[in-house]
Amino acid sequence: MNKPMTNNEMKDWEAKTWDRCQKQAWSEAMNREEIIRMAREAGFVNVRGGLKDNGELSDYWDCWPGQLEHFAALVAAAEREACAKVCADYTAWGREWGQDNNHMAAEAATNECAAAIRARGEK
Repeated sequence: MNKPMTNNEMKDWEAKTWDRCQKQAWSEAMNREEIIRMAREAGFVNVRGGLKDNGELSDYWDCWPGQLEHFAALVAAAEREACAKVCADYTAWGREWGQDNNHMAAEAATNECAAAIRARGEK
């Protein structure tokens, strides 16, 4: 077990951990390709030849209401999993500082948060 941290060490560790969590979350954020993949999985059809407001030709996506609902469910599931993963990663990074009662409680809390986020998809 590591030695107890001073208040300044704890503040520094919390700031670094928060930064890592944020970088992890943003690096895994849905990008254009991921969104297009989910749209196709939901049954959207890419139609070429639409017009932008400025008169230029562009693509657009066509879908039925059921396909739109499927797409929304896919996006929500991906976002839930990304949020739950941030919680799980925070738990793993917290283990760097040992297993005293505070860290064990924090680990239990972050694991419960991850499980609760994932469970939202089962409702």
